[in-house]
Amino acid sequence: MEEKRIKEEILNLDWNNEEEVQKRAIEFLSKIDPKYYHLIFSEGYKQTWENSMEIVRRIGYPQNIPFIPDLLQMMQDINWPGARMAVDILCAMDLDVLQPQLERTITTAFNDNDDMWLMGLDILVEEWAEVHGTRFPLADIFYEQLKTWDPGDSDVNIDFTVKPV
Repeated sequence: MEEKRIKEEILNLDWNNEEEVQKRAIEFLSKIDPKYYHLIFSEGYKQTWENSMEIVRRIGYPQNIPFIPDLLQMMQDINWPGARMAVDILCAMDLDVLQPQLERTITTAFNDNDDMWLMGLDILVEEWAEVHGTRFPLADIFYEQLKTWDPGDSDVNIDFTVKPV
């Protein structure tokens, strides 16, 4: 019963619904059991993404860690609804939590030859550094890979080991 209600409320996140319907859905979904978090994006669609980001923001860090893969997917097009909010949410996360998943996502974006996604990830890396007042440790590796990237190569292996200076 609860899963059915959650799926119904996710549909209420649609920006075409009345504002009050959207607000009630956000309020309800911000308090669901974490075992249902996977439904927020799997059941949603583009018209629900911005409100979905508001839910992730309200859930807060560190409880929103399970959403990292979905948030990184939003970087595929920084113009998508909710993508800028995803950057803000990711920038609030600690390096040790974000970096392993970001490394996998960067590798996937290179292997998919997805320059739009790489651009979105670049924005994330730059903004994370600005928020934290320090350079993201994998930034140099990421930028070096970008310089030598061959879009025809679909088997990119990146060594994200940060070398001592």
